[in-house]
Amino acid sequence: MKVTANWNIPGIEIVFEGSFSTAEFLYHQSEILQDSRMKEIEYKIIDFTKADLTKMEVEDSFFAVSAVHKQAQKSPGHRTAFIATDNHTIDVFNSFRNEMMKLNVQWDIRIFETHSEAAEWINSGLE
Repeated sequence: MKVTANWNIPGIEIVFEGSFSTAEFLYHQSEILQDSRMKEIEYKIIDFTKADLTKMEVEDSFFAVSAVHKQAQKSPGHRTAFIATDNHTIDVFNSFRNEMMKLNVQWDIRIFETHSEAAEWINSGLE
């Protein structure tokens, strides 16, 4: 498993590679969320095209929501673009988005198949 975070304020691009369990994913997510630069972040592009999340259950997305809920309340209008192509990963992040919506989090969260689609959407909101 490998996680690469490229900070490019006002955004961050994160690439997950290899196999991740829920605990491993949450560990890496919390490391990034605790970084002081997160205060300046308006968007995230998170690429899972090289990741294997089959160790994560769709229901585990609740734990990811719990981890980001506090940050979400402090940064309404934040945009998050997930890049994924396999059905299981898409299901996990659709569940994450649905849980965020239930909590009335004012983030715009979308799923894309390619980095160029995600970047185009992000850039359209920064103009």
